[in-house]
Amino acid sequence: MTDVRPLYPFPGAASIGRAVKAIHDRPEKLAIAVTGGFAGLQQLLWEVGGSSRTLIECAMTYSQAATVGYLGKMPEKFVSQETACDLAKAAYERGRAHALSAGDASPVLGLGATATLSTDRPKKGACRYHIAVCGGEAFRTLAFSRSEGLERLDRKEQGWLSDLDALNLILEALGLERLDLFDPAAWPTAGWRPWQVIWPDGRLSRAEDLEPERTLLLPGSFNPLHEGHLKSAEAAERQTGKHVIFLLEGGPHPEKGSIDDAEISRRLAQFAWKAPVMVTRGAPLYLEKATRMPGFGFVVGADTICRIFDPRFYPPAHEGAKSDLGMAIALLDHAGTRFYVFDRIDGDRLRTLEDLPETHLPAYWRKRLCTRLEGRWDVSSTELRAHRLR
Repeated sequence: MTDVRPLYPFPGAASIGRAVKAIHDRPEKLAIAVTGGFAGLQQLLWEVGGSSRTLIECAMTYSQAATVGYLGKMPEKFVSQETACDLAKAAYERGRAHALSAGDASPVLGLGATATLSTDRPKKGACRYHIAVCGGEAFRTLAFSRSEGLERLDRKEQGWLSDLDALNLILEALGLERLDLFDPAAWPTAGWRPWQVIWPDGRLSRAEDLEPERTLLLPGSFNPLHEGHLKSAEAAERQTGKHVIFLLEGGPHPEKGSIDDAEISRRLAQFAWKAPVMVTRGAPLYLEKATRMPGFGFVVGADTICRIFDPRFYPPAHEGAKSDLGMAIALLDHAGTRFYVFDRIDGDRLRTLEDLPETHLPAYWRKRLCTRLEGRWDVSSTELRAHRLR
C-alpha cells in the first residue's frame, strides 16, 4: 500500500485533547447515531474528562436492521448524505427528549453518520462516508462527505479519518477551531498559482490543458464551500456529461474587492480530496473569464445570471453613449461561451432563467447562450457565516 502518512498527518493526542475539551466546555449536549466506520468517535470524546457534561447518548446502528429501527423507516440508501441527515435529526430528537425528561434545558445537537469502508468482502462501490450535525437555536444542518483519497488508506486509517472528520463537524457546528488534517506541503494551497488547476489529490495542471468539450467551470467565492456548491456540481455533471472545475476569483471582484493570498489559501484547503479548483486573477467579469477560457460553459445560479448581464457592469465608452452590454453579449457568443443555470432563491423570491429581463438579455440571446439545469439547493455562504450552530 502507498505510504499515506505525508498526505494525512493525523493530529496528535494533545491537539485532539484540546479540541475535545473545548467541546466539553460548551453548554451544548450531544446525541450521536452512527453506523460502522465511526466506532472511535465516542472514545475520542470520552478520553477527555468532562464527557458526561456533553454526551447524552451514543448509538451504533451497525446493521441495516438497526438503522431501520432507529429511524423508524427504510432509507432509500443506507450510505448517503440523506440518511446521515435523517440519523442526525433522529439523534437530536432523542437527545432533546432525554435532556428535557431530566429537567435540562441545554441546547442539543444531533450527529448522524453512515459509511462503507474497506472490508474483507468484494465491494460494489467506492469507499465513502457521510456525516451530518443538526440542532441549535435555528435548527440548522451541517453536512460533510468524503470519498476521494480513501482508497489510499487501510481500514484502520479510514476509520481514524472518519472519526476526526466527525469531530471536526462538531467543532464547526459549535463555531470552534477545527483540527488541521492535512499537510500543506502535500496539498499545494500555499504554493498556488493563478490559472493552475489543483486536483482533489493535489496534482497540478494548467488551464490551457483543459478541454471545453469535457469541462464546465463553476465560479464562486466559496466562503465557505458548502453542500449546495458540491450538489450543483454533481447535478451539472450528471445532466451534461462534463466534469466541473470550481473557479475561485481572487479579485478584484466588481462588488467584493480582492482576496489576499492567505485567505485564498484557506479557501483552497476546503477542496482537498473533494473537487478540483482553480484560482483566477484579473478576470472579475464573466466576459473576462470567457475571453481567457473560450469555449467553456459556466455553471451559475439564476440570481447570478441576472448580475452577469446587468447593464451597470458594462458602462458606455463615453458620456451619452449606450451601455456596452450589447457588445459584451456579442463577444461572449463569439467566444463560444454557454451558461448552465440553476433556479435559485434570491432574498424572498425564487429566480429562474426565465426571470432574466429582456433589458439584460433578449430572448434570442438567452436561448443561444443559456441552458436551464434541473435542481435547486437553497444554501447561502453568507447565511452560513452569519448563523453558525449555537
